[in-house]
Amino acid sequence: MSARSGHGAVLCIFFDFETTGLHLPFTEIVEIAAVARIFGTDGLWHDLPGNESATFRRLIKPSKKLPKKIQRLTGLCNELLEREGLDFRTALGAWTAWLRQIEHRAACAQGTIEVWMVGHNILAYDLPLLAAQDGRERRRDQWRDGGGNVWQAPPLFEGVEQLTGFVDTLHLSRQLAASGCFQPQGGHGLVALHSSIVGRPLASAHTALGDSLGVAEICGQ
Repeated sequence: MSARSGHGAVLCIFFDFETTGLHLPFTEIVEIAAVARIFGTDGLWHDLPGNESATFRRLIKPSKKLPKKIQRLTGLCNELLEREGLDFRTALGAWTAWLRQIEHRAACAQGTIEVWMVGHNILAYDLPLLAAQDGRERRRDQWRDGGGNVWQAPPLFEGVEQLTGFVDTLHLSRQLAASGCFQPQGGHGLVALHSSIVGRPLASAHTALGDSLGVAEICGQ
């Protein structure tokens, strides 16, 4: 990634979800994580200023038990989610508040700044999943209120004023390979892509925070 003359700094939010499965109409998010980095006009990556954390992580308690296959893959367990998991709307609200706070910190340091959300396979999976679960929760809220308008959840990413777009590193990797610019060893999956580009195994793979950090490391090369 390189800076172009005349363009300001970019705030990149690298994010990932862990979920109960793959079937969008029924799958629930059980972990949200994100990492913030600034890509400066000097063409270099920078940490955010200040002492507050530039990482985010929340667990979400699903409506059903987590399948054993998912437990083995992610290291999450039903006991942990029951003890520390938030409801979906509370966790999403905390993430949105964190995004707004991170955007404010970056703007104070860099001035006007674009915000890009970056992740692996987010266009085909994470974002449709988020929209699907948000829609289910809204319908459930309406049913509980008897169809009234007592309270409505805010739109997704509301208040992130400079949100410019989304970057999918899976899509980007495939595009670069198709153009002959790049060919990862072992395919375009996140673990293989990280090993090919960064040169070492992805630590804490298949955890939301580990995968978010992995995408950040790939983009930092």
